[in-house]
Amino acid sequence: GFEDAGGKVVTELYPSLGAQDFVQFLSRIDPSQLDAAYIVVFAGDAVRLVKQWEELGLKAKVPLLGYGTSLDDNILDAIGKPAEGALSISLYSATTDNRENKEFVKAIREKTGTEPVTFHATAWVSIQLISKAVKDLKGELGDPDRVAKALRSAGEDLATPVGRIRFDQHNQIIPPFYIRQAKIVEGKVRNVGIDELSPVPQEAVWGWWRRK
Repeated sequence: GFEDAGGKVVTELYPSLGAQDFVQFLSRIDPSQLDAAYIVVFAGDAVRLVKQWEELGLKAKVPLLGYGTSLDDNILDAIGKPAEGALSISLYSATTDNRENKEFVKAIREKTGTEPVTFHATAWVSIQLISKAVKDLKGELGDPDRVAKALRSAGEDLATPVGRIRFDQHNQIIPPFYIRQAKIVEGKVRNVGIDELSPVPQEAVWGWWRRK
């Protein structure tokens, strides 16, 4: 994990879900002791936290990192400029430069009037996998083992908005991951992909898999 790779977790804070005031937690942070802060919060919690992060002056002192759905574009819409500069990691980035993603982004914008986010992308990939598996099985879905095998096969060389995917031995999907930065794009705060990480199987990062 993070510490195995040489990092150090200085402190961990656990606000309750739906917290309105994050000041009591954020005020415990000593910027001089941190290289960065990583958040995993969602929906309205993410909006309030990031806004209060800036209000307390932490934005200018500590880089803010987050899980993908904590800083997806629909969340950035509600946060606005306080989110500018924040980094997030996600299996989806709307700026991924491949044909499938460009068509996907266009379709989502036309249908919803919003930017596509991680949940749109994962739902779409699921539809792609299921559709291909059903077609390959000619609609014969009575055998669970055959269905599972067909889903695995469907993922081989499947072109998706998130890029190429594959499955590991535990039938977990292994997608690429993207580093995104919140930037001002055409007057709005939007995630822009700045780097891509190679797919990593879960055994490489989940310590309990190695315990005997």
